[in-house]
Amino acid sequence: MGLDPLSGRLSHDKLSQAASFHASSSGYCRAGEDSIRVAWVVPQGAKPQSFAAVSLRAEGSSRWLRVDAVSGKLDQPDALPLPLKSTSCVVKGVDPKATYVARVRLGNQSGWGPDSPASKSLTLASLLPTAPAAPLLFDKTSLRVHFSLPPVRPGASAHGNVTVHVSLGNGMWQAVDATSSTLISSNGSGTAHWADSRVALVKGLAEGLSYRAKVSAKNACGWGAHSPVSEPLTLGAAALKPIAPAAPLLEAVDSTSLRVHFSPPPVRPGAPAHDFVTVHVSDGGAVVDAASSTLKPGLAFVAVVGFALVKGLSKEVSYRAKVSVRNIHGWGAHSPSSEPLQLPEPASPVSGPVSGPASPEVEVTGSKSREERDAELRKRSVDVDAEVVDVDAPRYPKRSKQES
Repeated sequence: MGLDPLSGRLSHDKLSQAASFHASSSGYCRAGEDSIRVAWVVPQGAKPQSFAAVSLRAEGSSRWLRVDAVSGKLDQPDALPLPLKSTSCVVKGVDPKATYVARVRLGNQSGWGPDSPASKSLTLASLLPTAPAAPLLFDKTSLRVHFSLPPVRPGASAHGNVTVHVSLGNGMWQAVDATSSTLISSNGSGTAHWADSRVALVKGLAEGLSYRAKVSAKNACGWGAHSPVSEPLTLGAAALKPIAPAAPLLEAVDSTSLRVHFSPPPVRPGAPAHDFVTVHVSDGGAVVDAASSTLKPGLAFVAVVGFALVKGLSKEVSYRAKVSVRNIHGWGAHSPSSEPLQLPEPASPVSGPVSGPASPEVEVTGSKSREERDAELRKRSVDVDAEVVDVDAPRYPKRSKQES
């Protein structure tokens, strides 16, 4: 005899229908990546010695598969029912991509009652975490993978772990072990990162090589899809190094010295400030030492100086220069070469007393022609020649006796 849960009356030779398993977060796949938890409600008045039989059916199939009470697996020969004191069971070995429905029926010494209505359908894959956003890489000889997790699906359990995968260029993906922060085989044993860590350190990489990363999240149902692949990062932070400056300008100081005038380039967004500048002069590409202002390996110039003095050069030699700028991530590309500059000859020494500048010869011309001016000069010369003066003559002329 069984108890009718709707009317509360006893029914003959059978137990009433059991309620379907709960399609709620408390009833979903808490036991593993290929497991479903089925829960039901026992009608009031059911005897303690009664049993429950749980069956699952994959969508698209007409065959119901019994769950064994001991192994928890489907379609076991002579599957044992569960004691009625249990109100849930874990079904193992299901296909995560298949959609299942479940039903339960109760039994006692009198026999089995009818099957409950089928539950709502459930696909384990539908409860996997969604793909996170693409991670961000940042560092020099090691790198850090920064990531954020996707929202939790309605009805699914919270994210528990994250795996971070890193590849060299377009090569094989390797997982990051959270304990050692090193790369291991994707199929090897290691420790996943906690979902709330949000960052993964990766060590033991090669400087100058390009790396990419992707992440995936896990909940009680298993691992979700991988995120999009991050943008590549070349260790050494080439993307954060300074850009090439503009070509410098050269200024002659004397016959053996020049100044190299330069302007540091703009700072890349997100990059640190420039700190030093190297100046190369075209005499074999030699570097200018900031301490001695000569062409030899030595100290670099502070980026804010703006010019570099270069001494000890050769006269009558044409020079060019180029500069490069550094920040904490390294040296940027060289600037274009400057325009050439040839140092001047030294000034010749002057012998004898120093006098002022000679008066320049100035020819003043008027509106008259050369012929007219020559004719005027000849006339003046004739007039002057006609006036003969006797310098020995008395100042005043003598008077005649008649005049006296």
